Amino acid sequence: MTSFSSALVIVLILAYFMVAIIRFILNRRVAKKTREYESMVMEKMAEMQDDLQDRAKNLQESMQMINQEYSKLMKSMSDQHQEDVHLMMNRLEELKSKQAGGPQPS
Repeated sequence: MTSFSSALVIVLILAYFMVAIIRFILNRRVAKKTREYESMVMEKMAEMQDDLQDRAKNLQESMQMINQEYSKLMKSMSDQHQEDVHLMMNRLEELKSKQAGGPQPS
């Protein structure tokens, strides 16, 4: 019985060491895969951040262009309105002068 017990203890110790070695190898593989995955995620995040910055810059440029066009349009409309007002004032002056210079009713 002693040799059986000794053999069982040796087998259990060897099995324990085998399991420990296998766990060590698997833990290293998991750690390596985790590092690879984290590296890939960081690269993707950097790409997304660059893309987001590019889009924000493009949006800002577009808004600036829209604001410039809006300002030009408002200035043009204001100039046109001023021109229309001057034209109307000139016509009113012409009408007043025609009425003043024309035949007077008796």
